[in-house]
Amino acid sequence: MNKVFILSLLVFIAACKPENQNPHDAKLPHKVEIKPQILSQKDTGIGLSLMVQVPNNLAEGDYVNLVNRVLKENPTAINVNLVASKSVEDAIEKMESGTSMAKEETDLIGSGHILVYNKLEGNGEIWWIQQKGTVAHKQGEITKL
Repeated sequence: MNKVFILSLLVFIAACKPENQNPHDAKLPHKVEIKPQILSQKDTGIGLSLMVQVPNNLAEGDYVNLVNRVLKENPTAINVNLVASKSVEDAIEKMESGTSMAKEETDLIGSGHILVYNKLEGNGEIWWIQQKGTVAHKQGEITKL
């Protein structure tokens, strides 16, 4: 009985093994075009400050590419905030105004405020600030562009 079971298992495993396939023949998934949405812009006197809505589940490289794209489309931008939603923008504005905030609002900022780009000199820097999410491991780090 054991020999029959082992033999059946081996036949099953062999049947499940894919044929030798050329990896170049595999169909690649369609890459989704990510369209950042500018929620607000303010003229600071020395350049634009932008609040930009993007998905909250991207990889680090995708966010860097989005910042570069926004900067290319808005060459006078000196400050770019990437946020996950309009609600995050509203919570940030509330925090900056000094108004007291509920825990839900501070949690929203922690997960939905992804990064800040500042052009201090040269090509500028990305300051990673997300506390909970796909790039939270980068929090506190700076990436020079």
